[in-house]
Amino acid sequence: MFVIVDLEWITDENGHYEPTQLAAIRVNQNWDGIRYFNSFIKPRNIAECDWAHPAYTCGSRVDFADAPSAFSVFKAFDNWLRKDDILLFWHHESRKVWRKLNFALFRKSDCNKDIVLDSYVHSYLKGQMSSKGNPYIIAASRGVSVDVRLQHYAVNDAKVLRELLQVISMPQSFFFAGSDSNKP
Repeated sequence: MFVIVDLEWITDENGHYEPTQLAAIRVNQNWDGIRYFNSFIKPRNIAECDWAHPAYTCGSRVDFADAPSAFSVFKAFDNWLRKDDILLFWHHESRKVWRKLNFALFRKSDCNKDIVLDSYVHSYLKGQMSSKGNPYIIAASRGVSVDVRLQHYAVNDAKVLRELLQVISMPQSFFFAGSDSNKP
């Protein structure tokens, strides 16, 4: 099955990624959500957090302070996933961060298969009005109700992406049409 994943993070002064949120929606062949995963992630050092950073603006300090650690969230997500799940990320950067964090936390490089969606969606919509941009822009142009103030809220980002794929009737078979854009 396909699982739409959104990950939010900050990058520290040393270039290390610190995840702040993880959300996912397992979907059926019609892009209906059938199972959900969502968690804030506790910062390693709460005293040094930049609470104005977009990766933190969707919750309160208490939400993040009371959240599980990155290790706990990623372990719970790994247990939630099925071996045959294919992870769908909107952008290459999200997939890159996902892979790096999995390796850093678990020394695991053999994660589920994953696909980066943006080039697939842009290709599928080529020549149509509003065929470029982020999922919020494309979805809004097709009548999906979006609240751009909730960008960088992982659960909302995954929801908007799911609704976009559903409203454009993106065939899941399109991901297996021989494109190699999902290769690292």
